[in-house]
Amino acid sequence: MKTIDCRDMPVPKPVVLTKSTLEELPENSAVTIIVNCDMSEDNILAFAQNKGYFVKRELKNAGVFITIS
Repeated sequence: MKTIDCRDMPVPKPVVLTKSTLEELPENSAVTIIVNCDMSEDNILAFAQNKGYFVKRELKNAGVFITIS
C-alpha cells in the first residue's frame, strides 16, 4: 500500500496528488493519504466517493488517514 503525506500542503495540492496517484495505482491496490486540513480532507473524500472508490477515514493523533481502494 502506498502512503502520501499531505500534512501542511496548501489546497488543492492534496487532492491533485490523490488523483494522480490513483491514476497510476495498480488495480486492487490501495493508497493512504494523511491530511491535517479540513478542506483537503473534504476534497479528497468527495473526489474518491464521486469516482466510486471505497473510502475509509481514520482520525489519529498525527492527522486524518484516508485509505482509498
